[in-house]
Amino acid sequence: MPDTDLSPELKELFVINRSLAALIAPLQAILEMEKAPGISDRLNAMIADLSAIRDQMHRAADLMDKALTRSEESRAVEARQTATIAAIQQDIAQLKTWFMLPPEAGQSS
Repeated sequence: MPDTDLSPELKELFVINRSLAALIAPLQAILEMEKAPGISDRLNAMIADLSAIRDQMHRAADLMDKALTRSEESRAVEARQTATIAAIQQDIAQLKTWFMLPPEAGQSS
């Protein structure tokens, strides 16, 4: 009987049935793994290892975040110091110019 003669509900039921049938082999494989001796212990050990790795990654991320924050703070301090040094150099240049003026020119200001 061709698919065109089937009702939409029946077609949907066949699709669902095929999907469920496709799951049988993977589910049987999982069941066999569950029956294997020591699989539960190995899985628990793997989960514990993964949890430890996760914790290490969180600590590493925290350290990297702190280092990045310190680096940004250091750059901000360096920028302020550079601006201060530039302002001081400008003041010194103005003082040198003022001291180089003849005494009459300096008294009129």
